[in-house]
Amino acid sequence: MTRRLHQHESLFLLTAFVILSAVTTATHPHGWNPSISLTDDSREPLENGFCPDIAGFGSGLNCARMQAHSCKPEGSDTQFGYDPVTKAIYSVTYTADCNAVSGEERGACVTVQDNEIVAGASFGLAACDNDNAAQQFTWTTNGQFQIWSAADNVLYCLAVGSDVREAGRYYAADLILADCDATDLVLTQWTVDNQEGFAAEEEEEEVSGNQEEESEDIDDDDIMGGQILVNCSMHNATHSNTNMTNSSSILCNNMTTMV
Repeated sequence: MTRRLHQHESLFLLTAFVILSAVTTATHPHGWNPSISLTDDSREPLENGFCPDIAGFGSGLNCARMQAHSCKPEGSDTQFGYDPVTKAIYSVTYTADCNAVSGEERGACVTVQDNEIVAGASFGLAACDNDNAAQQFTWTTNGQFQIWSAADNVLYCLAVGSDVREAGRYYAADLILADCDATDLVLTQWTVDNQEGFAAEEEEEEVSGNQEEESEDIDDDDIMGGQILVNCSMHNATHSNTNMTNSSSILCNNMTTMV
């Protein structure tokens, strides 16, 4: 399929994609999608990154308890997605009863234990409920999953505990609610890779839909190739804590070369 766009319009489209999504999407180390993982891979000794995880293993899987765990190559019980509309973090693979997700069914949602939004609270999976405040996490531009406690008048964050323990051939840590302002950012900053649901992609479609000037032919494959390059570069920038200005400059240079 070929769409007709001016060369400078293509560059504008890709640049808009970078600016809108540089802090919102990145490629997961294992490549599966969707995924949520702690941005600082070095926190996990194997450098697989830490992912939200259902406690237990095999027949002993316990969906009422969660922890942070080395991200598994096959995803499995460490694969979670984020819905920016409902603000839910959901399991890609399991229901609240720890049964495997089938068909178009969506997995259970990460929920603060006992629905009590307090410091140190842990998490479990429960049936998704759009009206349950204990399931509503706002993902911020700095990568934090924040949840508001009306009782404490405090913003809490989804956080990985600082103590890492061995878990068979992998590693694990606590997954808790922590005061966003009082907790080291590296313990509360998450990378999210979703191919659907982000405003950045909707904005990209809107921009391209408004281009009506005469132009030379540019293949969709060329544009998608640019996006892949951008995502790869953004992941490197995010994980090295490169600032937004420098990242945008590098990415724009890459895109200029491509276009």
